[in-house]
Amino acid sequence: LAVLPASAFDVHKLSKLRWIETESLNFSAGGLMIQLHSGLDSRTCLILNVAPPGMAFPPLVLSRVRHCFPIAGNLFHLGIEFLTKEAMLSSLPATTIRNLPLTVHEYNATSRIRLDRVVGELLRKKESN
Repeated sequence: LAVLPASAFDVHKLSKLRWIETESLNFSAGGLMIQLHSGLDSRTCLILNVAPPGMAFPPLVLSRVRHCFPIAGNLFHLGIEFLTKEAMLSSLPATTIRNLPLTVHEYNATSRIRLDRVVGELLRKKESN
């Protein structure tokens, strides 16, 4: 994951962002929960590189921190929402959207519904075993 700067973002600087590797604690079509050693403000925008095993997912997805709670020690649990293309258009300035990598525009409402079905099937199979 990489925090998207609050100022204007230039897609050519994507590799210059500070990328952090982490594992998800919980994954769904709407987002995920992760654990970090620092907290992030609610509504912080992130670019995520998520690779769920056995699922088609865009290489990069725009997301937003929905909540951040301190837990033991210096650890935080962050609830992160995947932003669909439709949510992006209604919540971010047009200049920011224009400057984002094209792959973040791939995750839309239809993708979310499709992924929700796949995750649901995986859960049902897991529960039946």
